[in-house]
Amino acid sequence: GIHGTLLGAHTPRSVLSRKNSEFYEDDSIEPRFRSKLTDYRGSGFDRGHMAPASNHKASQQAMDETFCLSNMSPQVRAAGTPEVGKQLA
Repeated sequence: GIHGTLLGAHTPRSVLSRKNSEFYEDDSIEPRFRSKLTDYRGSGFDRGHMAPASNHKASQQAMDETFCLSNMSPQVRAAGTPEVGKQLA
């Protein structure tokens, strides 16, 4: 997709990684209704994948497409993450 990386569709699975993916807004949804990257900044919530990236390893593009914000749901940070640790200290 246009939001994907330069890795091709036939990239070996050993190279596929969510580290190569970036979150992006869903341009097919009218701006006033779509989730925005700024909605999550400072909110205390993580972006939880409804369709997990790890289930889409057929290609880097397939994995990248799971990073669309329309595939996200606000998720409470898990205990033990650095952000939660700071809040509990």
